[in-house]
Amino acid sequence: MRILMYGAGVQGSLYATRLHEAGHDITLLARGARLDLLRDEGIVLEEVLTGRRTLARVRLTASLEPDSVYDLVMVAVRRDQVDDVLPAVAAARRVPIVLFMHNHAGGSSALLDAVGAERVVLGFPGAGGVRIDAMVRYVLIPQQPTTIGEPSGHRTPRVHMLVRLLRSAGFRTRVERHMDAWLNVHAVFVTAVVGALYLSNSNTRTLAADRRALRRFVQGVRQGFRALAANGGGTPPINLRAIFEWVPERIAVWYWQQYLSHPLAEFAFGGHARAAPFEMAALAREVGMLVHGAARQTGTLDTLWDAIQVQASDGAVVRERHR
Repeated sequence: MRILMYGAGVQGSLYATRLHEAGHDITLLARGARLDLLRDEGIVLEEVLTGRRTLARVRLTASLEPDSVYDLVMVAVRRDQVDDVLPAVAAARRVPIVLFMHNHAGGSSALLDAVGAERVVLGFPGAGGVRIDAMVRYVLIPQQPTTIGEPSGHRTPRVHMLVRLLRSAGFRTRVERHMDAWLNVHAVFVTAVVGALYLSNSNTRTLAADRRALRRFVQGVRQGFRALAANGGGTPPINLRAIFEWVPERIAVWYWQQYLSHPLAEFAFGGHARAAPFEMAALAREVGMLVHGAARQTGTLDTLWDAIQVQASDGAVVRERHR
């Protein structure tokens, strides 16, 4: 298969490189200084758990043209960058499958309308990491395999083909029948943990050491899950229901204290939280439109979302100063 990876951040670099190493025909789309850096140095992957490093030189491009011919385009950009990507992807009509792998909430109608329902597959990566120049340090998240599914919920041949493709590159992959609902649930969870991190100086160890902050995080997720379910927006998978709904709050707090105090939490949550305040702000607004329509209390979750908006506002001021 001829595959274009649209986006050269942590996820795009990781998935493109491992698919390339597995023998697939990969082109990675990057721009500006990132493109120049990858041309000069290649992509260095470091798996945090093993320390194993690999250097790959993947074919690079700066654009997706309307007459480009690929069997698959994988879009791995942040939520706040998707709107800029859609016109190019929509115009590339010779691409039969577009796999979107990014945070969003509130449904996928904008993607389907822009690109065509017959071309879109939804997904989400099962890894976390940080980017340091040409190096990507990453972990594969055991609790969250790469997840994909048709917007319609059907199990189609192309979804099974994509599962085989991703597994061939070493990614644990599962099919989800209700991807929009799954993405809504994930949006509640990830915005709550990122909001809690912003209130803890974006430091996973600081958050882990603060039981009051951890209780606020757990309570916020619980509120969001209940409001989402009441509004028909989706219900959590068993692992999240178990830790947030079925066990006493003190057990949930203890679990997240242990998880966030581990160095790997930096790669699962911390790095992305610091790098993506604008994405988290957009995501909080999207999922907020779902939960605020329910007759449920979401005061604690709103506090966490307020922290995201403050972080994004501060980031906008800093960015303006550097123009």
